[in-house]
Amino acid sequence: ASNTYDRAPSDGSAAQQLTPNQVVGTAYSYVNASSQLITLASSAEYRAADARVSGGVLETAGTAASGFLAQRINAASSGTGSLALADGSTAYWGQWLSTPTASAALTLSGNRIVAPVLGRVDYVVGDAPRTMPTSGTAVFTPAGGPSLTGVNGTIAVNFVTRDVTLQNLGFQIGNLTFSGLTGSANYLPVSNLAAVGSGGFNGNYTGGQCAGCTAFNPQSSVFIGNFLGRDANGLAFTTFLATGGGGTAGGTHLFTRP
Repeated sequence: ASNTYDRAPSDGSAAQQLTPNQVVGTAYSYVNASSQLITLASSAEYRAADARVSGGVLETAGTAASGFLAQRINAASSGTGSLALADGSTAYWGQWLSTPTASAALTLSGNRIVAPVLGRVDYVVGDAPRTMPTSGTAVFTPAGGPSLTGVNGTIAVNFVTRDVTLQNLGFQIGNLTFSGLTGSANYLPVSNLAAVGSGGFNGNYTGGQCAGCTAFNPQSSVFIGNFLGRDANGLAFTTFLATGGGGTAGGTHLFTRP
């Protein structure tokens, strides 16, 4: 081939045409072997081929080989919303409503779950960062989502030390009200574009209260997150919480920074 065409153009157009990875936060409910409805959650970054959004609705995320695959199939979509981020990309959120006649499907470690065992699936999805900031700090505030209501508090991030600090988070899930949630984590470094670029993090809460829980234990409850948007302007925050008696509650929410 001619040497004129065997390299990327210097005007940046090749980078602009790059299909970005996708960050997806999910919270899902299903009936366990003890006939108890529980909620779990996950957050991860996927290659563009493994996560698909159509008409502002997430259609699929993950792969069976990775141990997690979520597929809307013919489940009804509800609670959808979107927000344009400062980099020009868009974050979306919504719910899949699984029923025996129109169910989504989750494949978890080789086990396929559909309605009536599988209940609602909530999600937040957006482009993964091209690069993570390496200087400065930012405070992320609640912006929108399908499952946590009345969200308050902030998430502080230090882009130098990679520290993430939850500052008195609060939200409602059904008839449960959580408040004063605190915790900290260190997000993953990013060495090159072949690596996961969204600064994933997770941890257990160090404090907080729940009104309506049987026996809330912050230390046994989990938060998970990934940054999203080309310049890490957003954050997919996902959580599931031990509410006592073997029960759990969970959800996912989009946070953004100025």
